Amino acid sequence: MLRQTYPVGETLDRPSRFRTVAEERWTEMPPEIVEREDETINAFEAAHDLSRAFSGLFGLPSLFLFRTAERMLIDTPWKCWDMPFVEVEHALADVGNHVAKRLDSIEGGKWSELIRSWRTRDVGDPTRLLAWTTSLNTEVARAFAEEGVLEAPGSVSEAANDDDEMRLAARMSSALPAEQIRQILMLVRSFQPHQAGDFDRLAEATGAHIRAHFSQHRPFEQGQAASAFIRERLGLASVQRVDIFKLISDFGIELQARQVEPPGLDGLAIWGPKYGPAVLINASSIRFAGKGDLSNSGAARVTAAHELCHLLLDRGHALTAVDVLNSRMPLAVESRAKAFAGDFLLPGRVAADIWIRMKRPRTKEDLLKCLRRLCSVYGVTRSVAAWKLEHGLYVYDVDMRQQLDQIVPQRWQRGS
Repeated sequence: MLRQTYPVGETLDRPSRFRTVAEERWTEMPPEIVEREDETINAFEAAHDLSRAFSGLFGLPSLFLFRTAERMLIDTPWKCWDMPFVEVEHALADVGNHVAKRLDSIEGGKWSELIRSWRTRDVGDPTRLLAWTTSLNTEVARAFAEEGVLEAPGSVSEAANDDDEMRLAARMSSALPAEQIRQILMLVRSFQPHQAGDFDRLAEATGAHIRAHFSQHRPFEQGQAASAFIRERLGLASVQRVDIFKLISDFGIELQARQVEPPGLDGLAIWGPKYGPAVLINASSIRFAGKGDLSNSGAARVTAAHELCHLLLDRGHALTAVDVLNSRMPLAVESRAKAFAGDFLLPGRVAADIWIRMKRPRTKEDLLKCLRRLCSVYGVTRSVAAWKLEHGLYVYDVDMRQQLDQIVPQRWQRGS
């Protein structure tokens, strides 16, 4: 119900794949690290695979339950379902209540302690609840609570609501050292709450559009659909360059571009009952520091558009999007924001049309000229330009993957 991240720094689409991915890494690691990680993964599997809960029964098919934001992954050897968290929570509670009722009917009170534990399941140690919901080390969680940096939840249900901006920010940045997490949390606290009514209504309309027409589509398709919807609502032609920083400010969102630590932080977006709405772009980020005016920096512009998507679509529980290296953002949420940012700044069809007007270049030198033009005209990184060009050309049944692999092999990485 509470933990939403994988230990040892992985981010996967299916919890059942966790051990396989880890074992691939172990071939190049010393045995001491392998042993420690193996113990960690054993604990993860014991907590999330319900087939482990039946003492004395072996060989049962795995049944992983793993929360990711407002969704719950139900992963079996045959299929992985992506279900609303609230629905799964209610279904599990119904099963638990049914089992408790059956056990309570047995004479002799043999199961009274188990039934009592079930009925008091909302009670928990605040420090442990804080550690679980933030994915922080217990000692770090205790220190942050004692310092007043974080507020420990008073119950399991409060922690499961996942609506505290500070705890969410802590979880997104929990792969970082404790001092850097503390610095990020102090940044979040520096944004005062204020109203942004027009943007509120735009976000509600965008979310309703995606739920009505794209709820069953893949995350990157949802991101592209949201991009097209916003452009249409704002009257932005597909070929028009977007002044993303001005747009964010015009929405009434507090926008700051300043030098902050750690340098692995690109930016953050926050909207909740206590802070924001706001977007911070870190001028000291290792991805765009020292590269001139941030308003003309492709990496900074892509980061700003990425954060805008989080504010539009991921604020149901005051999601705080902290874009750091090794961020623990759910894959689906991150994929959607990445697709939105690229398509909002440079629609794929526009990139393809420019390629056609430049006489369909295919050599490395001519393709580089095309990418440089896309970067210059639309203010994106070379990676985003190549990525959107590749996608746009699919409409014309043109496959440029091999040529682009030679020029921009890292184009799938948003910050490149």
